[in-house]
Amino acid sequence: MFDIIVPTFKTPLNLLKKCLDSIHNQIYTEYKVWICDGTPHEWKRYDAMMQLIGQYPNVEYVRQSGKGVSQARNQIIRMGNHPYVAFLDSDDEWDMEYLINMKEGIDNPNHDTDAIWFCEVKETTLNLEKCNLLTVGIDERVAIEQTIERIIQSYEPINFLPPELHLAFHLKAPIWFTGAIIKREALEKTNLFDESYQVGEDTLLIHDILLQGYSTCFISFLGAYRNTHSNQLTQREDTKYWNDKVEERVKEYEPLALETFHNNKSLTPMQKKVYQPYLR
Repeated sequence: MFDIIVPTFKTPLNLLKKCLDSIHNQIYTEYKVWICDGTPHEWKRYDAMMQLIGQYPNVEYVRQSGKGVSQARNQIIRMGNHPYVAFLDSDDEWDMEYLINMKEGIDNPNHDTDAIWFCEVKETTLNLEKCNLLTVGIDERVAIEQTIERIIQSYEPINFLPPELHLAFHLKAPIWFTGAIIKREALEKTNLFDESYQVGEDTLLIHDILLQGYSTCFISFLGAYRNTHSNQLTQREDTKYWNDKVEERVKEYEPLALETFHNNKSLTPMQKKVYQPYLR
């Protein structure tokens, strides 16, 4: 039922193992796992990475033909053939019931969508809190490491908003692809990921699909976990942090959202209260 795409590039091996284990431990098993790897052969942990991947015989390993996470995903989308595509970053992981819960959501006739489903995602961050050397005691620590957890994706209100509001909503409230599944048919109606961007390319793709007349559906359960680390794409100084095409689309489609928001008589006071923060 699912093609699972896992792009890799110098992924910390402890996180890659958690990622692959979380797939291997899924209750629902009708899927194919694809790793698209762009890690340089000269990376000091390359051999160890290959040994780790070799421990999972049900994984299809593919050498990336280009560069960037967008190209890696596109490469596998074109190779797969299952009707639904699931995305899992190699430094993230799923709950063991992720696929079975997503399948139930996809099959639920009460969910008014047939293209994009996503669930709640929790992010775990290791934070170093600075402290005064004179107050920390004899161990002379200069910082205290704290684990911070927060929910970064819980958009249940989107399920009862008109489709035209989805267009502006997801430009400002991106879907984390580690907790998203997209119908292949909908993907194939687009040009897939814009390979010129490493950040915001997923937001553009979702928007391209919505422009085809589809909507999104939030399935209310905690199914995915995002881990932050120093080598992460969004942590690197060489990353282009903002996608100017996303900003252009916000300016283009927000007037439509504003008009719908103010003129749509079917919106309840609660719906308006929920959506208001996503309008400028």
